[in-house]
Amino acid sequence: MLIGAKILPKTACHVKDEMKIILGRENLNFGTIEDDFVVFEADDLTADITRIIVMSKAIKGLYLTVGIFELHKKEDLYNHTHNIEWHLLFPTSLSFAVIPKGKNIDRVEVGRLVGQGIVDEFQRSIRERPKVDLKHPDVRIIARISNERLILSIDLIGRQLNTIEEIANRILALSSDLHGRFGEIYHTGICESYFEIANLVPQKDRILDTTFVDMLFIDQETIINILNTPPHIRHTEVSCYDDHNEGGNKYPIKYRDLEALRVDPIDGLASNLTLRFPTRIEQRKAIDTILRFLADNNSWKKLSIACRHELGNLFDKFSPSVLASINIMGINSTILEVARG
Repeated sequence: MLIGAKILPKTACHVKDEMKIILGRENLNFGTIEDDFVVFEADDLTADITRIIVMSKAIKGLYLTVGIFELHKKEDLYNHTHNIEWHLLFPTSLSFAVIPKGKNIDRVEVGRLVGQGIVDEFQRSIRERPKVDLKHPDVRIIARISNERLILSIDLIGRQLNTIEEIANRILALSSDLHGRFGEIYHTGICESYFEIANLVPQKDRILDTTFVDMLFIDQETIINILNTPPHIRHTEVSCYDDHNEGGNKYPIKYRDLEALRVDPIDGLASNLTLRFPTRIEQRKAIDTILRFLADNNSWKKLSIACRHELGNLFDKFSPSVLASINIMGINSTILEVARG
């Protein structure tokens, strides 16, 4: 089986980088199903999914992808579904619903055929029938149809795992060197996100109330062992530059005035200006300040920044690379990466 992830469009490369770090696998077998959905192989389903839930901040949702099938006729929807051993994945004590996804499809027909295939497999295998609840199911089964293929997945979270703002901050963190000296400019949470991924710090409470903990295929002892393993803090060269930040963070992050940007030795920098300064006037002023201070600093190598789309040209002298287009708080924004020439 594969692990699937719902992502923001055009962020697959960043999600892959994050998964390689979290799972500790440089050679990760990773594929893109659609612009907003990727799959990758698991070594240990329970361990990999647990680590992703408590550490990932680059994805919107997490899934167990139980099969990817070619579709030639509508009966294939039922036949492929019926051949999956659903009774080994979730108990009949949980209700389920099929959520069809795709363009130009008959959602009612897809839901009916896939749902019947699931029910019939339970009855054939264990002579029990799972409950169907279309409004408030315990288990959401996604039937995604793309390019004449059926991708069947179980939603392992039951809600959105990360907000758009958290995802943007993690992408900005991942775009920096996770081993060098890092600084966030104007605090929005990037420095914490950077510290967490650089040191693999888990957010243990995120696993509570997820669909994953009710699945039959998991090993409870593995989950407990992972959650009880303390992180090994090895990278603390993290700073935050902001005249209005009082500090007091739970992590060992250094808080510095903006003026320190002129002289502090630093390798990578990041800033989510749309989140901190949503208005055009405020954001343009902040960009001018950043560029003025960094002009005096010869140590920095890379700056990753999220800004309003129309203000991205202020960085043109650095020949910026566009990492992603993203909507933050209803504002069309761009995530750029610029390098010091």
